[in-house]
Amino acid sequence: MVNKNYIAGRNFEYKVKKYYEKKGFTVLRMSGSHGFADLIAVKNIKIFLTNGYSIKRIEFIQCKNRKPTKKEIKELDKFKWLEDEPITKNALFKVKVTMIYPEKLKEMENHIIEI
Repeated sequence: MVNKNYIAGRNFEYKVKKYYEKKGFTVLRMSGSHGFADLIAVKNIKIFLTNGYSIKRIEFIQCKNRKPTKKEIKELDKFKWLEDEPITKNALFKVKVTMIYPEKLKEMENHIIEI
């Protein structure tokens, strides 16, 4: 028998995945994830610069089907070092580590937020 909490969490992950896909991201779901990211969202943003750079937006998303505890937020903060902006030969990577829970997703859906 499948755990009700697992099903609720998985369904919330799919809801967040669908939201990001509507925003133009390619989203990978890390099923069975016990790491810091349940979803990885990638978006290529083409900009015209004289040096020919393009920006790749990468988001590591931790989904919680409830409001996260202070301990969970503190644990996620350990991965904020990923948000540095490494530059490679022809690409700039913008990395974001975020936690999304139902209230935050509702707020994101109700406001026009460019991510």
